[in-house]
Amino acid sequence: VQTCALPIFVIKPNIGSMGGANVYFPKDQKELESRMECNKNYIIQKLIHQHEFFAKYNRHGLNTIRVNVYRSVINNEMHYLHAVLRIGKGGSLDNETAGGIVCFIDTNGYLNHYGVDKYGNKYEEHPDSKLKFSEESKIPTFEEMKKLAIKIAKDIYRSEEHTSELQS
Repeated sequence: VQTCALPIFVIKPNIGSMGGANVYFPKDQKELESRMECNKNYIIQKLIHQHEFFAKYNRHGLNTIRVNVYRSVINNEMHYLHAVLRIGKGGSLDNETAGGIVCFIDTNGYLNHYGVDKYGNKYEEHPDSKLKFSEESKIPTFEEMKKLAIKIAKDIYRSEEHTSELQS
């Protein structure tokens, strides 16, 4: 590792970091090198800074969108099904099972007027930021995200097809 101005990184085990377990944010190069020496099975990623639209709901952690795509058994075409915004609360990660909230997104990219947690509790506003979930709140670049999700699904399917052909 060369000495230079170091961007902010995340270091986590290559397996078993669910729920934020054993995830580290080194403050400088010395701490980065120390973590690298302690563990050989890790992933180093550049820290992602989320879009302000998502940060306004919860700045603690990374809020994410989960997109579900379906591959037709008739013609193998990929189809967008639906998407949800996953948001942390009370210091939790965005994962619903870790205490986060899920808010459905309609097909045009607008948030549902409420989110729910794993217990079925309904939230019309984020409990920490007090920002209302609003049907007027549109996800930025939603159409591009849907197209990208379909492209990735196609690429994965083609890759799996190619791998199975090689194994035959």
